[in-house]
Amino acid sequence: IAGFDRIDPQQQRLFDVLTARGVKVECWQIASLPLKEAAQVCLPDREAECRAAVAWAVDILRANPQAQLAIVVPELAVLRERLASLLDDNLHPASIQAANAEMPRSYDFSLGQPLAAQPLVAVAIALLRLCAGRRRVSQESFSPLLLQRYWSADVTEADARARFDARLRRKLPQTISLKRILRYAEYLTNTPRLVGNLRTCITLLDAQPSTCLPSAWVKTLQGLLASLGWPGERSLSSHEFQAQQAFQDALGAISRLDALLGKVTLSDIVQRVAQHCRERIFQPRSLGNPGLQILGLLEAAGRPLDAMWVMGMNDHIWPPPPRPNPLLPAAVQRAVGTPNADSAVQAEFALAIHQRLLQSAPHIIFSWAGKDADRMLRVSPLIAGLPAMTNLSLAATLAEQCLPAGGFKPQKLDDHLAPPIAAGEHVRGGTGVLKAQAICPACAFYQYRIGARKLKSPVD
Repeated sequence: IAGFDRIDPQQQRLFDVLTARGVKVECWQIASLPLKEAAQVCLPDREAECRAAVAWAVDILRANPQAQLAIVVPELAVLRERLASLLDDNLHPASIQAANAEMPRSYDFSLGQPLAAQPLVAVAIALLRLCAGRRRVSQESFSPLLLQRYWSADVTEADARARFDARLRRKLPQTISLKRILRYAEYLTNTPRLVGNLRTCITLLDAQPSTCLPSAWVKTLQGLLASLGWPGERSLSSHEFQAQQAFQDALGAISRLDALLGKVTLSDIVQRVAQHCRERIFQPRSLGNPGLQILGLLEAAGRPLDAMWVMGMNDHIWPPPPRPNPLLPAAVQRAVGTPNADSAVQAEFALAIHQRLLQSAPHIIFSWAGKDADRMLRVSPLIAGLPAMTNLSLAATLAEQCLPAGGFKPQKLDDHLAPPIAAGEHVRGGTGVLKAQAICPACAFYQYRIGARKLKSPVD
């Protein structure tokens, strides 16, 4: 149990109860660091907050690569992707290349993402749903899957599958069966690997009973994915391999539910797998000991820090609003002071966390946003008394860094004429050409000269 120098009475009572019941309790004390500087800064919006925090961390790490820093984000799940993009643009610009996408980073997120959000796992779940609903397949769900990688001949037949998708939209209704898709693919004969995978999958599905125990279904699911060529032709990267292993572990967990679930249908077991993958958090293993940690508000620092930036210090976020349990009487929750019971409980909780943050690093900056779209925001009362900072730099994206020093000067090109019609070239369309030309010459060129067409929307 991690804590600071003093243990409050509630913690001590918990320790005593656990010890009396034979539980071995070990306290790992984190010494509080003397606070030298704490300040607050108001920034226009959350985007500016992200840019300022990243610029602050980048400046310190460039001056002292051994520095130990933390950016604390209350809404980490919402801002994770934006912060990762800015950090990559400023600390690891080489990661924009596909070959360096998984290069080691000098920062690390404490919060992972749902396993179902990993592309390789998302495709596996979509394939299993396709098998479970094989008699009524919606083209709206099959079309993105057909263009997705990680299954069948996703590299060698990519172009042929895209043309197959366009033909499906034109020729077949919106709702079809998996067998009808197979017959149409056999008729076109330009996707032999896809045809073979679908045929093997349908044969395996036809041999299955209507209900099975979860352990039996898991073996079937693994066989179905193998028959459909999952996880694709090319070799997996490190992160993809870890996601594949995590998905296999999730299937193993489902296979141990025989006594709980009994015999279930294929649709039920696929739904259970999808739910398990949504609830399971996946975080690829990071190498080394990154100097910058991006944490949530409730995560105590596990090591001494040189400086910390705490984002999102607005009054509607911190202290957090009360969220009493809807299944218990509100008066009883307020009387005993249960978590999230009322504003007083939340204020006491936020104050305790705030004091812990103040003891985590000698230099701390608290930031808050002045606006959210058209809504004006206010500062949290917990930091209102801190001195204000100004003149902070904002991190730039990689595209902004590539602009010339004097700013971008647009270049004008006189490109209003299409290439002339060659001898023997015929433009079909009749009066439609004149109508399209009058509305938009560029669109007329795309449609009647190049032959560009919008993909059809299938209808029943």
